[in-house]
Amino acid sequence: MRRAMPTAGLICAFLICGAASRGCTADNFADPAAWEAFDAGNTGGLQAQGYFGAAFDGRYVYYAPCRTAVFHGVVLRYDTTGSFQAPGSWAAYDAGHTDGLRTVGYGGAVYQAPYVYFVPYHNGVSFSGIALRYRLSR
Repeated sequence: MRRAMPTAGLICAFLICGAASRGCTADNFADPAAWEAFDAGNTGGLQAQGYFGAAFDGRYVYYAPCRTAVFHGVVLRYDTTGSFQAPGSWAAYDAGHTDGLRTVGYGGAVYQAPYVYFVPYHNGVSFSGIALRYRLSR
């Protein structure tokens, strides 16, 4: 008996250059036509590149900011109700100085309602213990 599979899933474990991709999770995994890509590297006028891990809240995928040449705090968000290749489905926010702290260089993200938590990794000088969280709208 064949199980029902979602038609598409996001591939979002590690995103360096700003280009995100998604592919089908069903039987056509090896079919090039099942894959899409979008260059989110300049979303909202911010350098949205260099991500490590992501979290999904049921609608949005939040990419955890990590680094390119420098560690950064630009959180990238994809709205799964929109077209994957539409710029309007993507948003970015520079959370790099939240509450007066150097909130950069995260190694993943976790969703636990009503928050997305970003896992501390490195701030560009040393390993970091500065946790960051985002409260979803009520």
